[in-house]
Amino acid sequence: MTEKQFQNLLAAEAVVHREGGIWFKTNEGRFQCVSDGTLAELKASDIVRKICSKDKIIEMIDRVGFITVIQAPNEKVRKEFYQQAMDKYDELEWIRVIKTAYLHGQDQRLQPYEEAYAKQAANYFHGEAAYLLNLPFSSIEAYIGEKVTSDDW
Repeated sequence: MTEKQFQNLLAAEAVVHREGGIWFKTNEGRFQCVSDGTLAELKASDIVRKICSKDKIIEMIDRVGFITVIQAPNEKVRKEFYQQAMDKYDELEWIRVIKTAYLHGQDQRLQPYEEAYAKQAANYFHGEAAYLLNLPFSSIEAYIGEKVTSDDW
């Protein structure tokens, strides 16, 4: 990443942090985590990209019922697919992870690693949605639940 690219990311209002969810810039120029309020200085290697637009997050929430789940022939491959999805740092992939884990939980087939990936994906997706929709992080799951009927899953 060039210095100019890094400066552009630091100038962003909110960013995707490699391991810590969604962070937004405070008035003091530091970054604060949407999910837990932690304040920090971010390094270039910590930042993946700027967050998406409000229109895109609304579109993603509207599409949840039509997004396919992760399918794999066995647990080893499924775990690899989860990791590959998370490595993309993409809203669509976060939803796929959350949705797959949710459905496996409904079928009582949820593996511990799936729960961990789903929690991480929810931290990213819910953080981004909460920030863009100006809602508290603690209420975003209920907001999304209202938008998505159980029949869509």
